[in-house]
Amino acid sequence: MTIGEKIKQLRISKGLSVSEFAQQIEVTERTIYRWESNKNIPSNSYLAKIAISCDVKIDYFKSEKAKLSIVKLLSIISIVILSLLTLISLIGFIAYLATGQRVLFGLSFDFIIAMLIFSFSLLSFAIVFLSLNKY
Repeated sequence: MTIGEKIKQLRISKGLSVSEFAQQIEVTERTIYRWESNKNIPSNSYLAKIAISCDVKIDYFKSEKAKLSIVKLLSIISIVILSLLTLISLIGFIAYLATGQRVLFGLSFDFIIAMLIFSFSLLSFAIVFLSLNKY
C-alpha cells in the first residue's frame, strides 16, 4: 500500500472529508488530493501531523517513503551512468565518421555502435521507468 493509499484510508476511517482533513493538517485540499493520488509525498513534518491526527505512529508511513526514495535515487543514478555511456559511444561514432578509422580508443567500430544502441535503449527505458514512478 502506498503512502497516498494509507493517507486516504486513514482519512476515510476517521470519517473526514478532504476539506475537513486539509483544515486539520493545515494544507490545501489540492495537497490532500495530490498526496492521496501519489503525485506528491508529504514531508516528514506533515506525516507527523497526519499520524497525530489519525492516532497512528509515524512509522506507519516510513517504510514506504524510504523504499520510494531508494528507487528514485537508483533510477537517477542509472540515468546518469547510461547518459555518460551513450555520450562516450556517440563521441566514438562521431570520431569514426570524422577519421574513418575502424578502431578508436582501442575499441572496434562494431563494438562502439553496439554500445551506443544498447546504452541508448537502456537510457530510454530508465527515463520511462522514472517518469512512470513519479515519487
